[in-house]
Amino acid sequence: MRYPVLFILGVIGLHANAQLAGTGIGSGSTVTGRMEVYSWAQRPDEDGTDLQKKFLKQDWTYGIVKFRSGRPDIHAPLLFDVFDNTLYFLQDSVVMEFVDSVSEVNFITKFNKDTVHMLYRRFYAPIQANSPATFYKVLVEAKLQLLKCSAKTILLFKEPGTPEQRREDPPECLYFACLPDGKMVQVEPNAEKLMNQLPEYRDAIRDIIQKEKLKVKDEQRMIQLFIHLNNKIQAH
Repeated sequence: MRYPVLFILGVIGLHANAQLAGTGIGSGSTVTGRMEVYSWAQRPDEDGTDLQKKFLKQDWTYGIVKFRSGRPDIHAPLLFDVFDNTLYFLQDSVVMEFVDSVSEVNFITKFNKDTVHMLYRRFYAPIQANSPATFYKVLVEAKLQLLKCSAKTILLFKEPGTPEQRREDPPECLYFACLPDGKMVQVEPNAEKLMNQLPEYRDAIRDIIQKEKLKVKDEQRMIQLFIHLNNKIQAH
């Protein structure tokens, strides 16, 4: 039996995304408009469990969805299935599946007294096994974007009659840089590797690391580096 791997907004890692820039998302649509762009996911799971039963007990997070077609944005409770790279929408306790092509999702949640935005986007250039349909978490939204492609995060086990249990797996993710010309490059949280992976920015990266005394060894420091790098690009 295959269990869904779901994107859950928690406290861990929220502070790393607080620097995301605004996305300029517009107003929401009416209920009638929603019915035009969604259809009820009626396909059964491999074990015969209806999709409604599988997802209704999950943690739904409010978010704003933009469509590639230019249709009006949707404001709704959302759930992202990382395993299937699929986004779901909750309407009146009914799980709905997107029909129109989603271009980006802005998850919105409260953390302490702040409002935290977590932006997911797709239709980037294909790279390795990733296609334009792959969703990426946007860590730095700028001319030179820093993206994260997550694999397993939290497995949710749902056996009938038993309480929900969560087990955290070791994080599996890849980082990518989307260059101003749209080219995708896989990057790693390592200064020397970054300079080799982004040779056109080698001197700028070296200058930033020396000036800021920045040790690029994890995601948060990569975010800091890309913010400084974009500021340096804009200054020239």
